[in-house]
Amino acid sequence: MNEVQQLLLTSFSCSPHRQQAEQQLIQHLITNPQHFQQLGLLIIVQDQNSLQIATVLNATIKLMKSNQCNIISKYLELITQLYKQTLFEIYTNLNVPYNCKYLIKSAIAVLFEEDTQYSHHFQECMFLYLKDQRSIILSIQIFRLLTDAIIYADVVDQNKYSWYIDYIEKVSKIMNQSFNLENDYLIYFNFLECFEGMLFRFFKYDQQKYLFFQNFILQNQELSKLFINIFSFQSQNHFIQCQSNSTIQNVKILTLKCYKHIIIRMLSSRNKQQLQIFPIYQQLNQLILFLIQSLQITISEEVTVIILEILSTTINQIEFYNIYQNYYQQLIVTHLYSYLVYSSKQLSLLYNEPLDFIQQELSFDSQNKLQSLHNQTLDLIRALITHIDGAYSFLSSSAFVLFKYSINEILSNQLFIITEQEFNHIKLLQNNSIFYNYDSKQRLQISLIILIIIQPNLNTRYDIQEYLAIIIQNSYQVVLQCQDELIQILFTKLIGESYSILKSTVSQLFYKQFLENIVQLEQFNKLALFYQQISTINLIISSDELPGFVEKNKLFDEIIQKFSSQISCTCDIRILQMIEEWVSTYQFQQNTIQLIAQHLAQRIYQEQTNIYNNQINREIFIELSWNILHQIANHYNYFDYLLSVENQIVQLYKQVKEEESVQYTEKMIPFVSIIIQKLKRVTMDQISLLPKFERILQSQNYSFQSLFELLNNYMYYGREYFINETTQSIYFHLALSNIVSNLNSTLDKCEGALLIQLGIQCLRNDLNENILRQIFDHSYQIIKQSNTDELLASRIKCIFLSALLTIKSLSEKIIGTNQMQGIQQELYEMNYSAGYDAKLFIIYYSNAILQNPEILLTTGCNIVSMLSYQLEQQKEEKFENFDGCSSSGSEADDHCYENFTEEKRTLEEQITKFKSGYVSVDEFETFKQAIYQLKAHHPNIIAQFKQGLHFFTSKKLQQMLSVTRAQYEQPRQMIKIAKRKNH
Repeated sequence: MNEVQQLLLTSFSCSPHRQQAEQQLIQHLITNPQHFQQLGLLIIVQDQNSLQIATVLNATIKLMKSNQCNIISKYLELITQLYKQTLFEIYTNLNVPYNCKYLIKSAIAVLFEEDTQYSHHFQECMFLYLKDQRSIILSIQIFRLLTDAIIYADVVDQNKYSWYIDYIEKVSKIMNQSFNLENDYLIYFNFLECFEGMLFRFFKYDQQKYLFFQNFILQNQELSKLFINIFSFQSQNHFIQCQSNSTIQNVKILTLKCYKHIIIRMLSSRNKQQLQIFPIYQQLNQLILFLIQSLQITISEEVTVIILEILSTTINQIEFYNIYQNYYQQLIVTHLYSYLVYSSKQLSLLYNEPLDFIQQELSFDSQNKLQSLHNQTLDLIRALITHIDGAYSFLSSSAFVLFKYSINEILSNQLFIITEQEFNHIKLLQNNSIFYNYDSKQRLQISLIILIIIQPNLNTRYDIQEYLAIIIQNSYQVVLQCQDELIQILFTKLIGESYSILKSTVSQLFYKQFLENIVQLEQFNKLALFYQQISTINLIISSDELPGFVEKNKLFDEIIQKFSSQISCTCDIRILQMIEEWVSTYQFQQNTIQLIAQHLAQRIYQEQTNIYNNQINREIFIELSWNILHQIANHYNYFDYLLSVENQIVQLYKQVKEEESVQYTEKMIPFVSIIIQKLKRVTMDQISLLPKFERILQSQNYSFQSLFELLNNYMYYGREYFINETTQSIYFHLALSNIVSNLNSTLDKCEGALLIQLGIQCLRNDLNENILRQIFDHSYQIIKQSNTDELLASRIKCIFLSALLTIKSLSEKIIGTNQMQGIQQELYEMNYSAGYDAKLFIIYYSNAILQNPEILLTTGCNIVSMLSYQLEQQKEEKFENFDGCSSSGSEADDHCYENFTEEKRTLEEQITKFKSGYVSVDEFETFKQAIYQLKAHHPNIIAQFKQGLHFFTSKKLQQMLSVTRAQYEQPRQMIKIAKRKNH
């Protein structure tokens, strides 16, 4: 045993052999169960190492279970019995502290799984200890252990767990008869903590188990009585109440949580009519009335929140309507108004974290999930308005009276006349805490909150609409001059929330003045008010259409100019998001757009500098700023607008050019591409970015992505810059790097091939001979590789076609000198992809047969087939775009089809961005005109050509020569429409 103790001490020491000693100790206990028993005895006699011993015993059982296949079965049964007995003696001993018992709970649970009879010993002991008041805590601890076994069991058998029902019945009865919450609160707390924990887990995660216990819980009169007794308890001894108040409140909180789980589940049950016979249901009227009255007692905020949640849950039940009808005025005036007053903690948030205050504490949305007294009060008020007759009128009347009276008090004069009826209403309110605990500013805040809450129900109450309109217009100047930021925030929110309803009642001049005041006042020191102004302006501006008073007076430009000054410094992403939304929705003056772009460029430049200085979380502001610039570029088409914006971005071009690594280069690329496309020109600053693209291409695994469109625009609109050999070299190097890389896909490589073609087609005779030779060398090597994808081979061959079409003599010279004569044969094999590739070959072929008509005799049959296939493919695309695609095959077929159509869509998108002039050429008309010229100048060739065609091939040729594509496709579409109608 001394050896075991030594290993134990070493296991929990700082010795380097600690882990080894722990493993030896556990193995020793597995093979020597007597030592397991002896260690268990040390816990019972409360050895100073009891916690460490309990940990080791728990680990031993778990390891033994995982290794039991290696232990002889008879021996395993013997030692398991010894372990069970030891753990049972520890857990059921009155002197062992609960923290030791807690450490061996999982080991006992393992044994419960192995032997269902083992738990019966604990059940017997649990009921036995109920008979003695001194040991009832231990009985509840055993109950907690057995309850965990129920929670984690796969299924619950009513017969198997009847002991649970019996125990709840007995312990509730004993606690009702023999215990007092003031003296025995630990007993109450332990029992309710276990019971509520089970209800919560079952209610939230396991409805089937909840149903198993539901009827028992509802019909148990002792449990119902226990709940009422606990919650109605009030100590007569003030000193004891002060000393134990927190613990007693914890017991009450657990009781309320139990009620909440039961009530919510019960009221949502489909069998509610059957449940009405049960005691807890019959007590609900009494409970609800008691909860309303108990709000008068000084209780914790957590208890109050749970009470309000229970009231909100039950208020829509017709059975409780009379209670709420009789008590709603008292509930509102006595309690709910005072709960609406912002606490010192909330006000601290207003000044220290203004954005969080607006988003959390000023969000009166019913979807706000933040559990707080304020939000739960709002939920209850909304429920009263919805379900209780008269509550809406009472709330609105009280709010108006409070508003007028408070304004008069703040001004010390009669701005608003108080009628006799309103004065009587004030007398009713003056007898409550809202007057003797709070000042006039707080009462004004309460009235504003109520007026905001009632907005969704205001549509049909024209009397309240008119009254509210008068209130808002007459009091605005007073609120404007008020120094209380919270009042200004609430009033601003009220104007925004009510705009959609009151815009035809309130003078449009008032709203114009309201927005002008926001523009004129520099209130950025009041950030919470500033954020609320943003939300209110959004509500006004985005309501249906831009208000006339804003549009006519160009007020919106002034508003956004004011807020745009915040772009350079704000840490609130909502301001940037708001400006993005406005820019994408409305048209602004050029100076406004220019100002926004200036601030955005400054912000991007500064944030990149911050990143260099190792500041974190700055990327979001760069991204949002670029998003706004993208919206401007997409939304505006005026040359002067875009030019003024582009001029503001020049500093960013320089930053990208000068710095080694810039965070936003990828975001800049699509913006520059749009600007070039709309202005139809390329600047020197833009072309200076070209050398930086290789790093971007590498970072994207040689996939061009947005670079593809930009390089297209560079070459197409900025050809003059590429006459320079250095610039040519960079451009074609990027394209060739993409084609030869092993890191990208075939579709990615197709973009590189298109860029090379565009460069050849645009530069023509200005293309450097050495660069063209390098292009041909790489292209020919790729074509000759046996593993080259057909799609890529087709697009690479188009490089040769482009060169032979645009710079024929130079191309033929390079092909001849580099022993690439075989390329001509490759080109005439006609295995081109349908679409642009086939189109380019047909155009090339049409030119070739005019120069060498005999080509038609050897390849004529193939060219007719290609033309026919090309036409069919184009018709198929028309049908797909017109009627969509459908498939009735297997999932595998669907997957293959989706892959095919996705590839096809990608290729089409590439051609859409491709600036080649050949894209718009009609290849069928080109071929037709070539045939007509040959027929006029070489009739014999045409005659031989037709004689060599098969009958059906000849028919196809005649059809293509006699009917234009437009004439051919329209009837087919009409047929398609007719077929659809027939279905």
